[in-house]
Amino acid sequence: MLCRALAIVCSIVLCVATSSRAEDWPMWRCDTGHTGASPEKLPDELHLQWSLALPPLERAWPDDDRLEFDIAYEPIVAADSLYLASPHNDAVMAFDVETGAERWRFHAEGPIRFAPAIANGLLYAGSDDGFLYCLDAVSGKLEWRYQAALSNRKVLGNTRMISVWPVRGAPVAADGTVYFAAGIWPFEGVSVYALDAKTGAVRWLNDNYDVKFMLQPHHSPAFAGLAPQGYLALSGDNLLVPNGRAPAACLDRKTGRLLFYELDANNRYGDYRIAARDRFYVNPGALYQLESGQNLGAFPATVVMSGGIIAGLDGGRLRAFDSSAIEAVGATDSKKRTTWKWQAPELWSFPCEAANIIMAGDRLYGCRPGVVFALEQPRPGGEPKKVWEAAVEGHPVRLAAANGRLYVSTIEGRVYCFGAKKQAAQERAVLGNDSTQADAASLARAREILEATGVSEGYALLIEIGGGELAAALARESRLHIVGAGPEKDVSAARRMLDARGLYGARVALLEGDFNRLSLPPYFAGLAVLNDKEDDFAASAERVSKLYECLRPFGGTAIMAAGRDTAEFLEKTVAEANLPGAQIERKGNLVLLKRTGPLPGSADWTHHYADASNSLVSRETRVRAPLGLLWFGGSSNKDILPRHGHGPSEHVVDGRLFIEGPDMIRALDVYTGRVLWQVSLPAIGKAYDNTSHQPGANAIGSNYVSLADGIYVAYGAKCLRLDPATGRVMSEFVLPTPEGAAEPPDFGYIGIWDDVLVAGSGPLRYDEEIKGQTWNAVASKRIVAMDRHTGAPLWSHTAETAFRHNAIALGGGAVYCLDRTTDELRERMARRGVELPDSGRLIALDLRTGQERWAVREGVFGTWLGYSQPHELLLQAGRASGDMLKDETNDRMAVYRARDGSVLWERQMSYGGPCMLHGDIIIAQQKFFSLLTGEPILRKNPLTGAQLDMSWQRQHGCNTAIACQNLVTFRSAAAGFFDLVNDGGTGNLGGFRSGCTSNLIAANGVLNAPDYTRTCTCSYQNQTSLALIHRPEIEMWTYNAFQAGTERIRRIGLNLGAPGDRRDEHGTLWLDYPSVGGPSPDIPVVTEPPNPDCYRYHSLRMAGGGPAWVGASGMKGLRRMRITLEEDAKNALPYTVRLVFAEPDPVDKGARKFDVSLQGRKVLRNFNIAAEAGGTMRTIVKEFTGISIRDALEINLDPGNNSETLLCGVEIVSH
Repeated sequence: MLCRALAIVCSIVLCVATSSRAEDWPMWRCDTGHTGASPEKLPDELHLQWSLALPPLERAWPDDDRLEFDIAYEPIVAADSLYLASPHNDAVMAFDVETGAERWRFHAEGPIRFAPAIANGLLYAGSDDGFLYCLDAVSGKLEWRYQAALSNRKVLGNTRMISVWPVRGAPVAADGTVYFAAGIWPFEGVSVYALDAKTGAVRWLNDNYDVKFMLQPHHSPAFAGLAPQGYLALSGDNLLVPNGRAPAACLDRKTGRLLFYELDANNRYGDYRIAARDRFYVNPGALYQLESGQNLGAFPATVVMSGGIIAGLDGGRLRAFDSSAIEAVGATDSKKRTTWKWQAPELWSFPCEAANIIMAGDRLYGCRPGVVFALEQPRPGGEPKKVWEAAVEGHPVRLAAANGRLYVSTIEGRVYCFGAKKQAAQERAVLGNDSTQADAASLARAREILEATGVSEGYALLIEIGGGELAAALARESRLHIVGAGPEKDVSAARRMLDARGLYGARVALLEGDFNRLSLPPYFAGLAVLNDKEDDFAASAERVSKLYECLRPFGGTAIMAAGRDTAEFLEKTVAEANLPGAQIERKGNLVLLKRTGPLPGSADWTHHYADASNSLVSRETRVRAPLGLLWFGGSSNKDILPRHGHGPSEHVVDGRLFIEGPDMIRALDVYTGRVLWQVSLPAIGKAYDNTSHQPGANAIGSNYVSLADGIYVAYGAKCLRLDPATGRVMSEFVLPTPEGAAEPPDFGYIGIWDDVLVAGSGPLRYDEEIKGQTWNAVASKRIVAMDRHTGAPLWSHTAETAFRHNAIALGGGAVYCLDRTTDELRERMARRGVELPDSGRLIALDLRTGQERWAVREGVFGTWLGYSQPHELLLQAGRASGDMLKDETNDRMAVYRARDGSVLWERQMSYGGPCMLHGDIIIAQQKFFSLLTGEPILRKNPLTGAQLDMSWQRQHGCNTAIACQNLVTFRSAAAGFFDLVNDGGTGNLGGFRSGCTSNLIAANGVLNAPDYTRTCTCSYQNQTSLALIHRPEIEMWTYNAFQAGTERIRRIGLNLGAPGDRRDEHGTLWLDYPSVGGPSPDIPVVTEPPNPDCYRYHSLRMAGGGPAWVGASGMKGLRRMRITLEEDAKNALPYTVRLVFAEPDPVDKGARKFDVSLQGRKVLRNFNIAAEAGGTMRTIVKEFTGISIRDALEINLDPGNNSETLLCGVEIVSH
């Protein structure tokens, strides 16, 4: 041990002594493995040379320590230049290392959140705009740029206008190749690239691992995949790809083939950082074997690797181990599961509180608040010795050592350079500020615009940026974030001016190009300013429609100069384009175009269970599959309730989303994610503030209701009415004080129908428990009705036993309620010596008078009521689900006529709760029943046409399903959904999980997904709020858990090489073959060869006339395929057969030719896909009618001239 340790130390010293040239720090943590160690020996004494003062950075993900990649500026050094990437002003900047003077600055069209990589005089930087940029490192000149994004589509991401596919797989360059990745949302597509470092030509591309049906945390599968966020690393032939909060993946560096990626096995591990060398790599939190990806157990998060040493910060100590002697030791438990742990000789250990550590030569350099220091490595058995220390301001967190200098970067935005010279240090302010005198005319115009529109916060769109003065003035006079557009020449000049004033990026961001051709997200702009010349504007009705699409519903306003015919032109265009909610107004010399009211077909979600009727179904019709991003990020989850407490669901009303925390209620903008307000209400969420599993609001109900004119919050003995626009308390109500009581009771249940607020008065308590498995506050002793505007009591009704909150439903001018206690509760209390009444009744009370309309005492069994307004029917059932009270029933339902309480039907049945009322259907979680008869709902088997019980399957999920008109949403390992319209199976929105509270709520035209997962450390790739809208071009993959049956298949598609199933708009269910995407009907298919090579690209790369998501994947080398439609069929039937092809390779047009035969008859001769389709990556469908099939379809592909055959898909449809 001693000899080995001495040899390691001597080897480091020898390496330093024989290294005569200065060393760069050209990539994050020095090298391609990000080891944090450089052979560069720094001077023994270091002195401050100069410092830079930059704005502190706003992190993309402020809630997660695993994603601190943009907490401070990351120093990169090559030759005589220091390079800093800045997400603050979307730039890469170069500085003279001698003086700190700026040499050049290059702007991207989005934040650059990761440090660049430098190799052979070229600098590579990835931006959130979806591009990788290659710059000359000396001059900053653009050499080339590569669009890694799958299209030009933009979204609001982390409060900025960025590409849907940001480049957050930070580049690493070696051996003439640069590697990087784009996209962080698997359901949108993710791509990993290897490009020629000099030319930008693609060497390989992998976008096949964005969607795989794979195990997620909790040992449950979902469609998900890579989500690169962090610094890609190289070690040997391995390319390591960090996945943000999820563990790293490993690809073959030469081909891009995935070698391993284990989400479930490495749950609670993952980070943006990777350090790799020799046989191992560290993805903070654990040490892994590089060959297999085997997790070897906990390891320090911040490490340096050099020679035979691996050292890291671990719980206040700096520990060093002999990396050459690391061994993996396995232990097998009683269930024959093997757990692997690492072991290695510890060389030394030293008390050390540090935020970061690097190695330069034989010294270690670290930092902690206010201090940067150097340690000299000890000989075996000794301790490191502090040999140098210097003071810095703030919190240093980033270090780099290069060419005789040490660079230190702080959270506060300071960058320090230390060197050998003892000299007076100069401080340089790098970015300007907005105190520069603005153009007077632009200031006056900005003030006029803001006054006329009344919009001063949120997002603004400025069309035709001009010189940028108007943008600068709007930023100065408001709190708007401005997105501007214009020609390249204008944008370039305006960027420089705005950056000089400290406005660019964080306050104003510019996009090059004609506004009409930009792919901006809808609904984001509260204000849009047309800076067009009058003639340019008046010439384009297209401009008006596109502009209107960008405006936020409920008041987004566009403003323009009033030319002679502007108002008339707008009126005509609005009428012709049928722009819903459009209003035109003239104010002096300005014309305003407002987008008023909601989106057509959208609806609100006002109560915990959607509405006061407990329908659990939004009337929203715009939200439907497939779904794509509208925005993500922007708000913290730190003040939100923890996930296991099952707090109240969010509400969505008039473009605002309301969500509760332990001590507050917050409002977000539905269309941008912007925090509108947050009001402090101490202990408002006390009953739900529990990190252990409990029923929470699922049992006791919600404590607030949201309407367009007020948010009603049950807050102890008060009901507060908050202004939805500001959160200000507008009024307070109290309940009538019961006879003999000293003060008003607390509010329990709260619901609103029309102008009547119905409250549970005096929630019943059976013990002192507040949280957990308790019946406290599940029911109230009285129901009180109040005027919701004034708080005046209208009537009250006292229970014989207790009014269960989940069994109070409002609708049709009545209050329906169950007055009973359950057997479980009575028995529980009896064991404590307390007898509860055994009576039970179902009653209907007039909403406005409280008079009893009817009462039922027979057959009262439930804990849940739901009212169907369209059918005037009342459902009695249970709410059995996970984390729920033990007295919930799940084996019986009854439906009553609401007008008189007569029983329509009653049945014994097995189901899960709560039940959704969707038209004339009861969706009992994964089962469907007729509301009118109680019979199971039947569906047609999409393959055979035979009748099946309608149902869907889900994987692990801690929440219960909810619905809108087109979708059921839930957690199925990841966020999940079932397509009601197309009956196409269970799908996922891979890359995040929904909350334990049902938070995938379709309302206001958006699938809202506020982050309700606080305290969850599971390694899902992203943990944030987001919103989605219908995007027909998005890929969507599902699985279908039904059997094909024995009947003849009438309609089927086989999607070769696809990751899952999908049903098309014509009714064909395309099954993945081979079947890799979860449960699917088992169709007998035989191929020759047995396992042809499969490939897949993202469908957005495809063009042509066929279904892109079929043409994007396929099989190569297929010679024969036999698809059985019916075993031992007696008769042949005519079918139409469609074969789908697309050429994925850049082959010569004559290189791939083959013949195709169906049922032994040749139907295509010398078929050349690229020639027929008009090029590569273009889908083409060949249709053949009247194909006679008895038991099976036989397809033969003959390559003829020895070229390789290819087939993407087969559709078979009976005549």
